[in-house]
Amino acid sequence: MGFVTLVVAIAINLLLRMRVPARKSGSLADWEAFTEAPYVFFVVGFFLIYWAVYFAFYYVDRYGHTFGAFTPTDSINILLVTNGLGIPGRILPGYIASKWCGPLNTAIPTATLVAILLFCWIGVGDSHSGVYAFAAIYGLVASAIQSLFAVSLAALTDDSSKLGTRMGMVFSVVAFASLTGSPIAGALIQAGDGTYLGAQLWAASSMLLGAAALTVARIGRTGFVLRAKT
Repeated sequence: MGFVTLVVAIAINLLLRMRVPARKSGSLADWEAFTEAPYVFFVVGFFLIYWAVYFAFYYVDRYGHTFGAFTPTDSINILLVTNGLGIPGRILPGYIASKWCGPLNTAIPTATLVAILLFCWIGVGDSHSGVYAFAAIYGLVASAIQSLFAVSLAALTDDSSKLGTRMGMVFSVVAFASLTGSPIAGALIQAGDGTYLGAQLWAASSMLLGAAALTVARIGRTGFVLRAKT
Protein backbone atom coordinates (compact mmCIF):
# COMPACT_ATOMS: atom_id res chain seq x y z
CA MET A 1 0.00 0.00 0.00
CA GLY A 2 2.87 2.34 0.74
CA PHE A 3 4.36 1.78 -2.72
CA VAL A 4 0.97 2.34 -4.37
CA THR A 5 0.66 5.66 -2.54
CA LEU A 6 4.23 6.59 -3.50
CA VAL A 7 3.65 5.88 -7.23
CA VAL A 8 0.38 7.84 -7.26
CA ALA A 9 1.97 10.76 -5.41
CA ILE A 10 4.85 10.88 -7.90
CA ALA A 11 2.42 10.86 -10.84
CA ILE A 12 0.36 13.66 -9.28
CA ASN A 13 3.42 15.85 -8.72
CA LEU A 14 4.71 15.26 -12.25
CA LEU A 15 1.45 15.72 -14.15
CA LEU A 16 -0.67 18.26 -12.30
CA ARG A 17 -0.21 21.98 -12.71
CA MET A 18 -1.80 24.88 -10.87
CA ARG A 19 -4.83 26.06 -12.85
CA VAL A 20 -5.22 29.45 -11.19
CA PRO A 21 -2.84 31.41 -8.95
CA ALA A 22 -3.16 30.63 -5.26
CA ARG A 23 -5.04 33.24 -3.31
CA LYS A 24 -3.50 35.03 -0.39
CA SER A 25 -3.94 33.28 2.91
CA GLY A 26 -7.27 34.08 4.54
CA SER A 27 -8.88 33.34 7.88
CA LEU A 28 -8.96 29.81 9.22
CA ALA A 29 -12.74 29.87 9.61
CA ASP A 30 -15.68 31.66 8.06
CA TRP A 31 -18.19 31.65 10.89
CA GLU A 32 -20.76 33.43 8.73
CA ALA A 33 -21.19 30.19 6.83
CA PHE A 34 -23.02 28.74 9.83
CA THR A 35 -25.67 31.44 9.49
CA GLU A 36 -26.57 30.10 6.02
CA ALA A 37 -29.12 27.29 6.22
CA PRO A 38 -27.98 25.51 3.01
CA TYR A 39 -24.41 25.29 4.31
CA VAL A 40 -25.50 24.07 7.75
CA PHE A 41 -27.72 21.34 6.29
CA PHE A 42 -24.95 20.40 3.86
CA VAL A 43 -22.53 19.91 6.77
CA VAL A 44 -25.10 17.89 8.74
CA GLY A 45 -25.98 15.83 5.67
CA PHE A 46 -22.44 14.82 4.82
CA PHE A 47 -21.63 14.21 8.49
CA LEU A 48 -24.43 11.62 8.58
CA ILE A 49 -23.38 10.18 5.21
CA TYR A 50 -19.73 9.76 6.18
CA TRP A 51 -20.79 8.40 9.55
CA ALA A 52 -22.32 5.43 7.74
CA VAL A 53 -20.57 5.03 4.39
CA TYR A 54 -17.41 3.20 5.55
CA PHE A 55 -19.25 0.61 7.63
CA ALA A 56 -19.73 -1.80 4.72
CA PHE A 57 -16.22 -1.22 3.38
CA TYR A 58 -14.78 -2.31 6.72
CA TYR A 59 -17.19 -5.12 7.56
CA VAL A 60 -18.48 -6.76 4.37
CA ASP A 61 -15.55 -9.20 4.23
CA ARG A 62 -15.99 -10.11 7.90
CA TYR A 63 -19.72 -10.52 7.29
CA GLY A 64 -19.00 -12.97 4.47
CA HIS A 65 -16.52 -14.87 6.61
CA THR A 66 -18.93 -15.08 9.57
CA PHE A 67 -22.25 -15.80 7.86
CA GLY A 68 -21.30 -17.02 4.39
CA ALA A 69 -18.42 -19.29 5.40
CA PHE A 70 -16.09 -17.31 3.13
CA THR A 71 -12.50 -18.48 2.96
CA PRO A 72 -9.70 -15.92 3.54
CA THR A 73 -9.29 -15.78 -0.25
CA ASP A 74 -13.00 -15.07 -0.71
CA SER A 75 -12.75 -12.27 1.85
CA ILE A 76 -9.87 -10.66 -0.05
CA ASN A 77 -11.75 -11.05 -3.36
CA ILE A 78 -14.81 -9.32 -2.01
CA LEU A 79 -12.69 -6.37 -0.90
CA LEU A 80 -11.13 -6.23 -4.36
CA VAL A 81 -14.57 -6.22 -5.95
CA THR A 82 -15.83 -3.48 -3.64
CA ASN A 83 -12.83 -1.22 -4.14
CA GLY A 84 -12.36 -2.04 -7.83
CA LEU A 85 -15.86 -0.90 -8.71
CA GLY A 86 -15.12 2.28 -6.81
CA ILE A 87 -13.01 3.43 -9.79
CA PRO A 88 -15.92 3.96 -12.20
CA GLY A 89 -18.02 4.93 -9.19
CA ARG A 90 -15.80 7.94 -8.61
CA ILE A 91 -15.65 8.97 -12.29
CA LEU A 92 -19.18 8.61 -13.69
CA PRO A 93 -21.07 10.75 -11.14
CA GLY A 94 -18.83 13.74 -11.83
CA TYR A 95 -19.56 13.46 -15.54
CA ILE A 96 -23.31 13.14 -14.92
CA ALA A 97 -23.28 16.09 -12.51
CA SER A 98 -21.31 18.27 -14.92
CA LYS A 99 -23.26 17.31 -18.03
CA TRP A 100 -26.84 17.20 -16.82
CA CYS A 101 -27.84 17.44 -13.17
CA GLY A 102 -25.46 19.44 -11.04
CA PRO A 103 -23.48 17.95 -8.13
CA LEU A 104 -26.00 18.36 -5.32
CA ASN A 105 -28.85 17.08 -7.48
CA THR A 106 -26.71 14.02 -8.20
CA ALA A 107 -25.61 13.54 -4.58
CA ILE A 108 -29.15 13.37 -3.16
CA PRO A 109 -30.41 10.33 -5.13
CA THR A 110 -26.98 8.71 -4.82
CA ALA A 111 -27.06 8.93 -1.01
CA THR A 112 -30.65 7.64 -1.07
CA LEU A 113 -29.56 4.67 -3.16
CA VAL A 114 -26.72 3.92 -0.72
CA ALA A 115 -29.26 3.94 2.13
CA ILE A 116 -31.52 1.54 0.22
CA LEU A 117 -28.57 -0.79 -0.39
CA LEU A 118 -27.72 -0.79 3.32
CA PHE A 119 -31.32 -1.72 4.13
CA CYS A 120 -31.16 -4.45 1.46
CA TRP A 121 -28.01 -5.85 3.08
CA ILE A 122 -30.24 -7.08 5.91
CA GLY A 123 -31.86 -9.54 3.50
CA VAL A 124 -28.63 -10.89 1.99
CA GLY A 125 -28.20 -13.58 4.62
CA ASP A 126 -25.57 -16.23 3.98
CA SER A 127 -25.83 -16.26 0.18
CA HIS A 128 -22.42 -16.12 -1.51
CA SER A 129 -23.84 -14.57 -4.66
CA GLY A 130 -25.90 -12.14 -2.60
CA VAL A 131 -22.87 -10.92 -0.66
CA TYR A 132 -20.88 -10.48 -3.87
CA ALA A 133 -23.75 -8.64 -5.56
CA PHE A 134 -24.18 -6.33 -2.58
CA ALA A 135 -20.43 -5.65 -2.36
CA ALA A 136 -20.21 -4.85 -6.08
CA ILE A 137 -23.16 -2.48 -6.21
CA TYR A 138 -22.24 -0.88 -2.89
CA GLY A 139 -18.65 -0.28 -4.01
CA LEU A 140 -19.94 1.50 -7.11
CA VAL A 141 -22.56 3.68 -5.44
CA ALA A 142 -20.80 4.40 -2.13
CA SER A 143 -17.72 5.60 -4.02
CA ALA A 144 -20.00 7.85 -6.06
CA ILE A 145 -21.32 9.70 -3.01
CA GLN A 146 -17.77 10.28 -1.78
CA SER A 147 -16.70 11.77 -5.10
CA LEU A 148 -19.59 14.25 -5.00
CA PHE A 149 -18.73 15.67 -1.58
CA ALA A 150 -16.35 18.52 -2.36
CA VAL A 151 -17.87 19.53 -5.69
CA SER A 152 -21.34 19.79 -4.11
CA LEU A 153 -20.01 22.36 -1.66
CA ALA A 154 -18.68 24.42 -4.56
CA ALA A 155 -22.23 24.58 -5.94
CA LEU A 156 -23.39 26.15 -2.66
CA THR A 157 -20.65 28.80 -2.49
CA ASP A 158 -21.05 32.06 -4.43
CA ASP A 159 -17.77 33.64 -3.35
CA SER A 160 -14.98 31.40 -4.66
CA SER A 161 -12.44 33.16 -2.43
CA LYS A 162 -14.20 31.56 0.57
CA LEU A 163 -14.46 28.09 -0.93
CA GLY A 164 -11.20 26.76 0.49
CA THR A 165 -12.00 27.98 4.00
CA ARG A 166 -15.52 26.58 3.92
CA MET A 167 -14.29 23.31 2.53
CA GLY A 168 -11.71 23.04 5.30
CA MET A 169 -14.42 23.68 7.87
CA VAL A 170 -16.75 20.97 6.58
CA PHE A 171 -13.85 18.52 6.19
CA SER A 172 -12.95 19.15 9.84
CA VAL A 173 -16.50 18.29 10.93
CA VAL A 174 -16.89 15.29 8.64
CA ALA A 175 -13.53 13.90 9.80
CA PHE A 176 -15.10 13.07 13.16
CA ALA A 177 -17.86 11.13 11.38
CA SER A 178 -15.31 9.14 9.37
CA LEU A 179 -13.31 8.44 12.52
CA THR A 180 -16.22 7.29 14.71
CA GLY A 181 -18.62 5.62 12.28
CA SER A 182 -16.96 2.22 11.92
CA PRO A 183 -16.18 1.85 15.66
CA ILE A 184 -19.84 2.63 16.42
CA ALA A 185 -20.89 -0.07 13.96
CA GLY A 186 -18.46 -2.49 15.61
CA ALA A 187 -19.88 -1.69 19.04
CA LEU A 188 -23.42 -2.30 17.77
CA ILE A 189 -22.37 -5.67 16.31
CA GLN A 190 -20.76 -6.61 19.61
CA ALA A 191 -23.82 -5.47 21.55
CA GLY A 192 -25.97 -7.63 19.27
CA ASP A 193 -23.91 -10.76 20.04
CA GLY A 194 -22.37 -10.75 16.59
CA THR A 195 -25.49 -10.01 14.57
CA TYR A 196 -25.31 -7.15 12.08
CA LEU A 197 -28.95 -6.03 12.18
CA GLY A 198 -28.48 -3.14 14.61
CA ALA A 199 -25.45 -1.80 12.75
CA GLN A 200 -27.15 -2.18 9.37
CA LEU A 201 -30.24 -0.29 10.56
CA TRP A 202 -28.10 2.44 12.11
CA ALA A 203 -25.99 2.92 8.97
CA ALA A 204 -28.96 2.85 6.60
CA SER A 205 -30.94 5.30 8.74
CA SER A 206 -27.97 7.64 9.08
CA MET A 207 -27.44 7.61 5.31
CA LEU A 208 -31.13 8.27 4.64
CA LEU A 209 -31.18 11.18 7.09
CA GLY A 210 -28.06 12.53 5.37
CA ALA A 211 -29.87 12.44 2.02
CA ALA A 212 -32.81 14.26 3.61
CA ALA A 213 -30.50 16.97 5.00
CA LEU A 214 -28.95 17.45 1.55
CA THR A 215 -32.45 17.80 0.12
CA VAL A 216 -33.17 20.59 2.61
CA ALA A 217 -29.85 22.24 1.67
CA ARG A 218 -30.78 22.07 -2.01
CA ILE A 219 -34.25 23.55 -1.39
CA GLY A 220 -32.70 26.29 0.74
CA ARG A 221 -30.39 27.12 -2.15
CA THR A 222 -32.78 27.03 -5.11
CA GLY A 223 -36.27 26.76 -3.67
CA PHE A 224 -38.62 24.19 -5.17
CA VAL A 225 -37.25 24.68 -8.69
CA LEU A 226 -36.88 21.14 -10.00
CA ARG A 227 -34.72 21.94 -13.00
CA ALA A 228 -32.18 24.12 -11.18
CA LYS A 229 -28.73 22.67 -11.89
CA THR A 230 -27.12 22.76 -8.45
